[in-house]
Amino acid sequence: MKVTLAGIVKADGHGIVEKVAVFGLLKRNGKVYTVAVPNTQTATLLPIIREQVKPDSIVCTDCHKLRMAF
Repeated sequence: MKVTLAGIVKADGHGIVEKVAVFGLLKRNGKVYTVAVPNTQTATLLPIIREQVKPDSIVCTDCHKLRMAF
């Protein structure tokens, strides 16, 4: 499973109006779990990971500070 962060940007033609943080989990079987989150802090993301990831799973992540929580 890979943990990634992505952003959805809305523009009005004059620049960025709003940016929404999206947290996603890509499972080995190709299924993807995504959810819009209010921020990318560890306190926000870790409960989602604990709910969606089975214990003893191998987790690969990008260089996000969240990896330090593992």
